[in-house]
Amino acid sequence: MDISQGIQKLAEKIICKECGASNLPSDINCGLCGADLNTEQETAFSHQETTSHPEKNGSVSKLNFSVWATIAGFLTVGFLLSFMAISEYDTGTKSELPTENGETQLSAKPNVVLPESLESWIGTQEKKLKSSTNEVIKTLSLSVADSLIKYESFERAGNWVEKVFNLDTTQVSIALKIANLYYDANRMEIAIPFYKIFLRHNPENTDARVDMATAIISTSASPMEAVTELKKVLSINQNHQIANLNLGVLYFRVNKYEQAELYLTQAKTINPENKAGQSASEMLEQIRIMKSKN
Repeated sequence: MDISQGIQKLAEKIICKECGASNLPSDINCGLCGADLNTEQETAFSHQETTSHPEKNGSVSKLNFSVWATIAGFLTVGFLLSFMAISEYDTGTKSELPTENGETQLSAKPNVVLPESLESWIGTQEKKLKSSTNEVIKTLSLSVADSLIKYESFERAGNWVEKVFNLDTTQVSIALKIANLYYDANRMEIAIPFYKIFLRHNPENTDARVDMATAIISTSASPMEAVTELKKVLSINQNHQIANLNLGVLYFRVNKYEQAELYLTQAKTINPENKAGQSASEMLEQIRIMKSKN
Protein backbone atom coordinates (compact mmCIF):
# COMPACT_ATOMS: atom_id res chain seq x y z
CA MET A 1 0.00 0.00 0.00
CA ASP A 2 1.48 3.36 -1.01
CA ILE A 3 1.41 6.53 1.08
CA SER A 4 -1.66 8.01 -0.63
CA GLN A 5 -3.61 4.82 -0.08
CA GLY A 6 -2.57 4.77 3.55
CA ILE A 7 -3.68 8.32 4.08
CA GLN A 8 -7.06 7.63 2.47
CA LYS A 9 -7.50 4.48 4.58
CA LEU A 10 -6.89 6.50 7.73
CA ALA A 11 -9.36 9.11 6.49
CA GLU A 12 -12.26 6.67 6.04
CA LYS A 13 -15.11 7.15 8.51
CA ILE A 14 -18.18 4.97 8.99
CA ILE A 15 -21.28 7.14 9.30
CA CYS A 16 -23.87 5.87 11.73
CA LYS A 17 -27.29 5.67 10.02
CA GLU A 18 -29.04 6.22 13.34
CA CYS A 19 -27.39 9.41 14.58
CA GLY A 20 -25.03 10.45 11.74
CA ALA A 21 -21.89 10.29 13.92
CA SER A 22 -18.49 9.42 12.40
CA ASN A 23 -16.83 6.22 13.54
CA LEU A 24 -13.60 4.39 12.73
CA PRO A 25 -13.70 1.45 10.27
CA SER A 26 -12.74 -0.92 13.10
CA ASP A 27 -15.69 0.15 15.26
CA ILE A 28 -18.57 -2.35 15.58
CA ASN A 29 -20.95 -0.07 17.42
CA CYS A 30 -21.48 3.67 17.11
CA GLY A 31 -19.49 5.49 19.71
CA LEU A 32 -22.30 8.05 20.15
CA CYS A 33 -25.61 6.12 20.11
CA GLY A 34 -24.40 2.50 20.34
CA ALA A 35 -26.13 1.41 17.12
CA ASP A 36 -24.64 -1.48 15.12
CA LEU A 37 -22.30 -0.48 12.30
CA ASN A 38 -21.68 -2.42 9.08
CA THR A 39 -19.38 -2.06 6.07
CA GLU A 40 -22.20 -1.18 3.78
CA GLN A 41 -22.61 2.16 5.49
CA GLU A 42 -21.27 5.07 3.49
CA THR A 43 -17.88 6.61 4.21
CA ALA A 44 -16.71 10.22 4.03
CA PHE A 45 -13.27 11.79 3.49
CA SER A 46 -12.33 14.86 5.51
CA HIS A 47 -8.89 16.45 5.07
CA GLN A 48 -9.28 18.27 8.35
CA GLU A 49 -10.08 15.06 10.20
CA THR A 50 -7.18 13.13 8.69
CA THR A 51 -4.64 15.75 9.67
CA SER A 52 -5.79 15.48 13.28
CA HIS A 53 -5.33 11.73 13.37
CA PRO A 54 -2.70 10.75 15.92
CA GLU A 55 -0.92 8.33 13.57
CA LYS A 56 -0.93 10.89 10.78
CA ASN A 57 0.41 13.54 13.13
CA GLY A 58 3.26 11.24 13.98
CA SER A 59 4.10 10.81 10.30
CA VAL A 60 3.92 14.52 9.70
CA SER A 61 6.19 15.20 12.68
CA LYS A 62 8.78 12.75 11.37
CA LEU A 63 8.54 14.26 7.92
CA ASN A 64 8.96 17.78 9.31
CA PHE A 65 11.95 16.65 11.36
CA SER A 66 13.58 15.12 8.29
CA VAL A 67 12.95 18.24 6.24
CA TRP A 68 14.30 20.54 8.94
CA ALA A 69 17.29 18.28 9.50
CA THR A 70 18.05 18.48 5.79
CA ILE A 71 17.60 22.25 5.78
CA ALA A 72 19.78 22.56 8.87
CA GLY A 73 22.42 20.47 7.12
CA PHE A 74 22.40 22.75 4.10
CA LEU A 75 22.55 25.82 6.32
CA THR A 76 25.48 24.36 8.24
CA VAL A 77 27.37 23.51 5.08
CA GLY A 78 26.54 26.93 3.65
CA PHE A 79 27.79 28.63 6.80
CA LEU A 80 31.03 26.66 6.75
CA LEU A 81 31.61 27.40 3.09
CA SER A 82 30.86 31.08 3.65
CA PHE A 83 33.21 31.16 6.64
CA MET A 84 35.96 29.51 4.60
CA ALA A 85 35.45 31.95 1.77
CA ILE A 86 35.49 34.93 4.11
CA SER A 87 38.55 33.61 5.90
CA GLU A 88 40.37 33.13 2.61
CA TYR A 89 39.30 36.57 1.42
CA ASP A 90 40.40 38.20 4.66
CA THR A 91 43.67 36.36 4.56
CA GLY A 92 44.31 37.68 1.10
CA THR A 93 43.43 41.29 1.82
CA LYS A 94 44.61 41.73 5.34
CA SER A 95 48.11 40.33 4.98
CA GLU A 96 51.05 42.62 5.66
CA LEU A 97 52.24 44.83 2.85
CA PRO A 98 55.16 43.50 0.79
CA THR A 99 58.64 44.84 1.58
CA GLU A 100 61.24 46.02 -0.90
CA ASN A 101 62.19 42.42 -1.78
CA GLY A 102 58.60 41.32 -2.36
CA GLU A 103 58.30 39.29 0.83
CA THR A 104 55.53 40.01 3.31
CA GLN A 105 56.50 41.15 6.77
CA LEU A 106 56.06 38.44 9.38
CA SER A 107 55.84 38.85 13.11
CA ALA A 108 59.07 38.19 14.94
CA LYS A 109 59.42 35.01 16.95
CA PRO A 110 58.17 35.79 20.47
CA ASN A 111 60.39 35.14 23.47
CA VAL A 112 63.46 33.97 21.60
CA VAL A 113 65.41 31.69 23.92
CA LEU A 114 69.16 31.94 23.54
CA PRO A 115 71.71 29.31 24.61
CA GLU A 116 72.99 29.86 28.12
CA SER A 117 76.54 30.14 26.83
CA LEU A 118 75.52 33.00 24.52
CA GLU A 119 73.63 34.78 27.29
CA SER A 120 76.68 34.46 29.51
CA TRP A 121 78.94 35.84 26.78
CA ILE A 122 76.56 38.77 26.17
CA GLY A 123 76.61 39.55 29.89
CA THR A 124 80.41 39.62 29.82
CA GLN A 125 80.44 42.01 26.84
CA GLU A 126 77.95 44.29 28.57
CA LYS A 127 80.25 44.59 31.58
CA LYS A 128 83.17 45.48 29.31
CA LEU A 129 81.26 48.44 27.85
CA LYS A 130 81.44 50.39 31.09
CA SER A 131 85.18 50.96 30.88
CA SER A 132 85.76 50.82 27.13
CA THR A 133 86.56 53.42 24.50
CA ASN A 134 84.01 54.37 21.87
CA GLU A 135 85.78 52.25 19.31
CA VAL A 136 85.67 49.17 21.56
CA ILE A 137 82.01 49.85 22.40
CA LYS A 138 81.22 49.97 18.69
CA THR A 139 83.07 46.72 17.97
CA LEU A 140 81.56 44.82 20.92
CA SER A 141 78.03 46.10 20.29
CA LEU A 142 78.02 45.15 16.61
CA SER A 143 79.49 41.75 17.47
CA VAL A 144 76.74 41.07 20.02
CA ALA A 145 74.10 42.32 17.56
CA ASP A 146 75.35 39.96 14.86
CA SER A 147 75.12 37.03 17.28
CA LEU A 148 71.57 37.97 18.23
CA ILE A 149 70.55 38.31 14.59
CA LYS A 150 71.60 34.71 13.97
CA TYR A 151 68.96 33.66 16.49
CA GLU A 152 66.41 36.11 15.04
CA SER A 153 66.39 38.09 18.26
CA PHE A 154 65.98 41.26 16.23
CA GLU A 155 64.71 43.62 18.89
CA ARG A 156 67.61 42.92 21.23
CA ALA A 157 69.98 43.25 18.31
CA GLY A 158 68.47 46.66 17.57
CA ASN A 159 69.04 47.69 21.18
CA TRP A 160 72.74 46.86 20.86
CA VAL A 161 73.14 48.69 17.56
CA GLU A 162 71.52 51.72 19.16
CA LYS A 163 74.52 51.85 21.52
CA VAL A 164 76.66 52.45 18.45
CA PHE A 165 74.32 55.09 17.05
CA ASN A 166 74.27 56.95 20.35
CA LEU A 167 78.04 57.41 20.10
CA ASP A 168 77.55 59.40 16.89
CA THR A 169 74.04 60.23 15.68
CA THR A 170 75.33 61.28 12.25
CA GLN A 171 75.90 57.63 11.35
CA VAL A 172 72.89 57.36 9.05
CA SER A 173 73.86 53.90 7.80
CA ILE A 174 73.64 52.71 11.40
CA ALA A 175 70.21 54.37 11.67
CA LEU A 176 69.04 52.29 8.69
CA LYS A 177 70.41 49.12 10.26
CA ILE A 178 68.50 49.87 13.47
CA ALA A 179 65.32 50.63 11.51
CA ASN A 180 65.54 47.34 9.64
CA LEU A 181 66.14 45.36 12.82
CA TYR A 182 63.12 46.86 14.56
CA TYR A 183 61.13 46.32 11.38
CA ASP A 184 62.08 42.64 11.42
CA ALA A 185 61.08 42.51 15.09
CA ASN A 186 57.70 43.96 14.09
CA ARG A 187 58.36 46.98 16.28
CA MET A 188 57.28 49.39 13.59
CA GLU A 189 56.69 52.33 15.94
CA ILE A 190 60.39 52.23 16.87
CA ALA A 191 61.58 51.60 13.31
CA ILE A 192 59.86 54.63 11.76
CA PRO A 193 61.95 57.38 13.47
CA PHE A 194 65.17 55.70 12.37
CA TYR A 195 63.91 55.38 8.79
CA LYS A 196 63.16 59.09 8.86
CA ILE A 197 66.66 59.89 10.10
CA PHE A 198 68.15 57.87 7.27
CA LEU A 199 65.84 59.30 4.60
CA ARG A 200 66.58 62.89 5.60
CA HIS A 201 70.10 62.26 4.37
CA ASN A 202 69.19 59.77 1.64
CA PRO A 203 65.83 60.87 0.20
CA GLU A 204 66.41 58.98 -3.05
CA ASN A 205 66.61 55.58 -1.36
CA THR A 206 63.34 54.10 -2.59
CA ASP A 207 63.65 50.75 -0.83
CA ALA A 208 64.02 52.32 2.61
CA ARG A 209 61.05 54.59 1.88
CA VAL A 210 58.91 51.63 0.86
CA ASP A 211 59.74 49.87 4.12
CA MET A 212 58.97 53.01 6.10
CA ALA A 213 55.62 53.29 4.32
CA THR A 214 54.88 49.68 5.24
CA ALA A 215 55.78 50.42 8.86
CA ILE A 216 53.53 53.48 8.84
CA ILE A 217 50.50 51.61 7.57
CA SER A 218 51.10 48.94 10.20
CA THR A 219 50.91 51.48 13.03
CA SER A 220 48.46 54.06 11.70
CA ALA A 221 44.70 53.95 11.23
CA SER A 222 45.03 56.28 8.23
CA PRO A 223 46.85 55.08 5.13
CA MET A 224 47.33 58.55 3.67
CA GLU A 225 50.82 59.12 5.07
CA ALA A 226 51.91 55.81 3.61
CA VAL A 227 50.30 56.71 0.29
CA THR A 228 52.28 59.97 0.26
CA GLU A 229 55.55 58.15 0.91
CA LEU A 230 54.90 55.56 -1.78
CA LYS A 231 54.03 58.23 -4.32
CA LYS A 232 57.37 59.86 -3.53
CA VAL A 233 58.98 56.56 -4.46
CA LEU A 234 57.14 56.48 -7.79
CA SER A 235 58.14 60.07 -8.50
CA ILE A 236 61.72 58.81 -8.37
CA ASN A 237 61.11 55.45 -10.02
CA GLN A 238 57.69 54.85 -11.55
CA ASN A 239 58.60 51.22 -12.17
CA HIS A 240 59.25 50.37 -8.54
CA GLN A 241 57.18 47.20 -8.39
CA ILE A 242 56.68 47.00 -4.64
CA ALA A 243 55.66 50.65 -4.38
CA ASN A 244 53.04 50.08 -7.09
CA LEU A 245 51.84 46.90 -5.43
CA ASN A 246 51.56 48.48 -1.99
CA LEU A 247 49.69 51.49 -3.36
CA GLY A 248 47.30 49.09 -5.02
CA VAL A 249 46.80 47.28 -1.71
CA LEU A 250 46.23 50.52 0.18
CA TYR A 251 43.65 51.81 -2.30
CA PHE A 252 41.97 48.41 -2.26
CA ARG A 253 41.66 48.60 1.53
CA VAL A 254 39.81 51.91 1.34
CA ASN A 255 37.53 50.61 -1.46
CA LYS A 256 39.03 52.84 -4.16
CA TYR A 257 39.10 50.08 -6.73
CA GLU A 258 39.79 52.17 -9.81
CA GLN A 259 43.00 53.57 -8.32
CA ALA A 260 43.89 50.13 -6.96
CA GLU A 261 43.59 48.62 -10.43
CA LEU A 262 45.94 51.20 -11.92
CA TYR A 263 48.78 50.45 -9.50
CA LEU A 264 48.18 46.71 -9.37
CA THR A 265 48.18 46.50 -13.17
CA GLN A 266 51.48 48.39 -13.24
CA ALA A 267 52.97 46.06 -10.61
CA LYS A 268 51.86 43.04 -12.63
CA THR A 269 53.22 44.49 -15.87
CA ILE A 270 56.67 45.16 -14.42
CA ASN A 271 57.17 41.45 -13.63
CA PRO A 272 54.20 39.08 -13.70
CA GLU A 273 56.32 36.06 -12.70
CA ASN A 274 57.72 37.04 -9.29
CA LYS A 275 55.82 37.07 -5.99
CA ALA A 276 54.89 40.73 -6.26
CA GLY A 277 53.52 40.23 -9.77
CA GLN A 278 51.55 37.17 -8.70
CA SER A 279 50.11 39.03 -5.71
CA ALA A 280 49.04 41.86 -8.00
CA SER A 281 47.35 39.36 -10.33
CA GLU A 282 45.44 37.79 -7.45
CA MET A 283 44.18 41.14 -6.20
CA LEU A 284 43.16 42.22 -9.68
CA GLU A 285 41.13 39.01 -9.94
CA GLN A 286 39.45 39.80 -6.61
CA ILE A 287 38.51 43.24 -7.87
CA ARG A 288 37.14 41.74 -11.08
CA ILE A 289 34.97 39.30 -9.12
CA MET A 290 33.70 42.03 -6.81
CA LYS A 291 32.77 44.24 -9.77
CA SER A 292 30.93 41.40 -11.49
CA LYS A 293 28.71 40.99 -8.40
CA ASN A 294 27.73 44.67 -8.32
